Amino acid sequence: MKVNLLLPDGCAASESIPAFARDALKKDLELETILNAVARKDDFILQALTEAIFSPLPTPELISYRHEALHDAIDHAEEVRAIYDLCLSTDRRRLGTMGTLNWMNNYDLNTTFNGALESLNVLTEALRRLRKMAEAYEERFQSRGFRALFRMLREELTDEYLEEVKRQVAELRYPDSFLVSVRLGNHLQGVDYVLLKKSKKQTLELAVAPSYRLGEEDEPAKDISARQARAVNGVTNALAQSAMYLFDFFDRLRSELAFYIGCLILIEGMESKSMPMCFPTVLKGESEQREWEGLYDISLVVTKRASVTGNDLRAGHKRIYLVTGANQGGKSTFLRSLGQAQLMAQCGMPVGAKKFTAPLRRTVYSHFKREEDRWMRSGKLDEELVRMRKITDYIRPGDLLLLNESFSSTSEREGSEMLRQVTQALADSGVEVFSVSHLHTYASAFRGREEVQFLRAQRRSDGERTFKIVPGEPLETAYGEDLYKEVFG
Repeated sequence: MKVNLLLPDGCAASESIPAFARDALKKDLELETILNAVARKDDFILQALTEAIFSPLPTPELISYRHEALHDAIDHAEEVRAIYDLCLSTDRRRLGTMGTLNWMNNYDLNTTFNGALESLNVLTEALRRLRKMAEAYEERFQSRGFRALFRMLREELTDEYLEEVKRQVAELRYPDSFLVSVRLGNHLQGVDYVLLKKSKKQTLELAVAPSYRLGEEDEPAKDISARQARAVNGVTNALAQSAMYLFDFFDRLRSELAFYIGCLILIEGMESKSMPMCFPTVLKGESEQREWEGLYDISLVVTKRASVTGNDLRAGHKRIYLVTGANQGGKSTFLRSLGQAQLMAQCGMPVGAKKFTAPLRRTVYSHFKREEDRWMRSGKLDEELVRMRKITDYIRPGDLLLLNESFSSTSEREGSEMLRQVTQALADSGVEVFSVSHLHTYASAFRGREEVQFLRAQRRSDGERTFKIVPGEPLETAYGEDLYKEVFG
């Protein structure tokens, strides 16, 4: 049974962002702040969103597929949460605390037989409830993903099938006796033990036949128990495999639903702060069009627990975006918001903005300024160069690179030249670059270039920061004097 809520049937999973780039993005874009706030200590939601964010979808069509399902989840949040809660009731860890899954790590065949049988009993009842939900919900949902899931459950989990499973489980569950066939081997030992199905006549005969109860520690009792274990070996394997298959199905369903539950929590959380969320428009990778309205940093909203300033822009045919301007003017916050939106848009999540349009980017990389290494294992410039070298080893045409005050640990002249060469080389190779920098020589080197979009942190004439990032050429000053006056009067 296939779930297919995140991807259509037959579509392969997306290529994941390299591990080193994941770690950098988590730190630079404060993604863990967002993910932990959304997950609310639910490990399944945290894992589902983390995997999705770092596995960008390769086509706009697949993103639309998830958007369809997310619209359904928003319109029918109560029903989606009900299915998710049902999946949680079949979680192996929860059942393990109840003793139901002790058989998974037990080598005793009789224990495995009874444990797998009990698990099947629980899972079959969950399947029955899931099928009833599918019948009740199918007409309410419109997305391809949810309708295909409900149709599959309705068609494959028929009443006849579920009743047959229930009957067989009941027949095996608490047997008062076993009927076993066995033949003699070459050395007169028992071989080819097979558990047989008892007819009604045999059941009756065994019920009235003379019997004698042996003590559990008696040698004959141990011998009979060992022979019984051989007889149930084949059945035990089949029961265990069936139980594991159903556990895997519920795990997949829970994991894929967790993605949509996480999106619902995110939307509800932002709406409670009066911050907009939108379904982004994601264009093909060949496009260079970017447009956003009210784009904001979600991690800042989560941290401040209040609304924040958003940014607007409309640009096209640009490969390099250079952000300069006043200190403490919101440049780094803007870059984080852009990185968050790009990653979330490419995995089918809603975005923190009123409107967001962007092209697909195969992978997103970040290179942000780091604090001084307190262990003094290397200088700041060495550390920056090592990280940049690793990025250039992996980055490819069609990727996105976010630079935040890169190479600011050296002199203005040296840092500007190093950053200019990196930016130009990557852009010439087909990489899109967003760069926040106070290096005026670096920014000025790109003046007059059609493929460059200059942005600047807005500052009013009285020195007030609006935390807006607007189109504007780089200035020679970052207005550090404003901060000095603010601190020292």
